[in-house]
Amino acid sequence: MQWAVIVMAVVVVPFVYLLVGRTIRRRDTNTELKRAEEEMTRARNLALETARLRSEFLDNMSHEILTPLNGIVGMIQLLLDTELTAKQHEYVEAVRLSGQALRGILNDVLDFSALSQGQYIFEETAFDPHDSMERVAAKFAQQAQKRGIKLTLELDQGLPHLVVGDSHRLEQILSNLVSNAVKFSDEGKIVMRAAQVDESADEVTLSFAVSDTGIGIAAEWQGAIFQPFSQVDGSASRNHGGSGLGLALVAQLVRQMGGQIGVASELSRGSTFRFTARLAKTLRQTAADPAGASNRAGHHGKASATAILVAEDNPVNRKLAQSQLNALGFAADVVNGGQEALDALALKPYSIVLMDCQMPGMDGYAAAAEIRRREASSARRTIIIAMTAHALNFAREKCQDAGMDDYISKPVDLDDLGATLKRWTRASSAGSNGHVSQANGQDGGDDGHLLKF
Repeated sequence: MQWAVIVMAVVVVPFVYLLVGRTIRRRDTNTELKRAEEEMTRARNLALETARLRSEFLDNMSHEILTPLNGIVGMIQLLLDTELTAKQHEYVEAVRLSGQALRGILNDVLDFSALSQGQYIFEETAFDPHDSMERVAAKFAQQAQKRGIKLTLELDQGLPHLVVGDSHRLEQILSNLVSNAVKFSDEGKIVMRAAQVDESADEVTLSFAVSDTGIGIAAEWQGAIFQPFSQVDGSASRNHGGSGLGLALVAQLVRQMGGQIGVASELSRGSTFRFTARLAKTLRQTAADPAGASNRAGHHGKASATAILVAEDNPVNRKLAQSQLNALGFAADVVNGGQEALDALALKPYSIVLMDCQMPGMDGYAAAAEIRRREASSARRTIIIAMTAHALNFAREKCQDAGMDDYISKPVDLDDLGATLKRWTRASSAGSNGHVSQANGQDGGDDGHLLKF
């Protein structure tokens, strides 16, 4: 009996202690794992809530900034079309350029934020890359001419006339590169090139290049210029301006379009920025529209506009919208909110409604949804175009979900407004006063130092 007790003390008791210890350690481990999982869940939820609050803050701030900026930029644009003395025109033009610069910086910040948070949505519409190149060239032709720079286009014969992708973002990339080329060149020339470099059953890969004879970039800086808030040196910012976000945004947009971007440059000899983009050959859901109109237009047709209704709660922007539409040759009535828009539509069959989105009472989203509900049992479909200062990319998707057909962001540019209305009305006279940008497709022309070879 005594030996049995000794054996138990020597063998069994340590074994029991071992089992108990393992059980305790396992329980402690499970507790630690559970605690770690809870902490990870809290951290993830906090990160998601922080991202949501940041997006909401940016969207609200952009709306509060862009709403008055729309009035400033728009009224200045209209003022330039009035009779001014040479000195007055000089002052007003300076204000216009400053407003454009502010708008560009704000748009870069908003776009970069949306891309960084994965909230950026790329559209798929049919468009002609030739037209995109010509629009960008025409946009900068006068500015280049004033600086003694010749801006030219070189479009390869194999460049297709119909592709599917986000033409607005492609033009944004090109515009950023051409803007930098003009900004950092005092003379010489800028050449825009485009060609097709690859093709598959469903896609084409296009190559684009923007070359200039400007100040160039030192070799040690070329690897950093696509990083956020990066500039070649402090003097570049002081002499030429800029937030340092432009090329970082361009690089992100190029990557989202399945392409790559690079630069070749030499100090005092100029720079060449090259990038590629993968674009589809046809729309996945509907037949492509060679005119470049939105996919929704193919379903519902185009309006023949005789009257336009503007729903806008800001009094300055109401007056601005009516003046812009009158300048473009359209008759326009204005109302103060979503409910007033519904009341007006009940009295008169407007062809197009330009709808602000954030309005007191019934906002633009609710008003658009109600218009679609009322039209569901009839053959009529009113074209609804959002005209909003909500600049983040998900705002466009929200407008589409509400039943709107198109989207114009504030500040509303007169040329963009005219082109949008022309697209929806098929009215060739919409831009007869010269406000609507027309692509320069004449070979060998030298107007504004814009040539096409």
